[in-house]
Amino acid sequence: MRLLFFRHGDPDYVIDGLTDKGKVEAKLLADRIKSFGIDEVYESPLGRARDTASFSLKELDLPVTTFDWLMEFPALFDPNKADEETRSAYKNELKKEEGGAFEKRIVWDMMPSYYMNHPELFDRNAWRRSAVVSSSNAATVYDNVIKNFDGFLEDRGIVPCNMVSIDIYSYPISKKNIVAYKQLIELSAKHHFDALICTTPIGGTLGRIVAQKNHIPLVIY
Repeated sequence: MRLLFFRHGDPDYVIDGLTDKGKVEAKLLADRIKSFGIDEVYESPLGRARDTASFSLKELDLPVTTFDWLMEFPALFDPNKADEETRSAYKNELKKEEGGAFEKRIVWDMMPSYYMNHPELFDRNAWRRSAVVSSSNAATVYDNVIKNFDGFLEDRGIVPCNMVSIDIYSYPISKKNIVAYKQLIELSAKHHFDALICTTPIGGTLGRIVAQKNHIPLVIY
């Protein structure tokens, strides 16, 4: 099974639809959609996603199933539960209601500087305990998306595999990258991978070395 994800066209958030530019983008996708060999279609309930899909659905002549869990991540940050430092992640966006309480904000729409000063947000485990997430429903929403997506795959005979976390650092000669290399060697020797997919420069370098060492025929970077 092959899964294809298409992002919506240029959005008009006021009407939850597409701008004129977005409609052109959706039409361009529709012009090519048959070349992808699609036989099932699923969409988000948001207007901008459904408007984008509508162009392609006319070409495909297929039914579409709408899943609420495909919605653009809707978790909300509650400033009223956070301290001042955590609220600074949204300092240009926070608004107060008539009673003086803060309105909730989309959790991921925070200042880039806050991301960079809080490495726990990039940790696959520590993000759950971060101040931002603790003041939001992000963990609950995330768990619901993962549960539904895993169920979607299992219904089609695909059992999600266990994830292995190997930390790779941007500093090339970090001793921790030597540890990562040894972990990759051991893991790839055990599972006899047909391919490695690398998404960072250091990851790509380690991936090529590991592939050569353990005779993995394909490295995608």
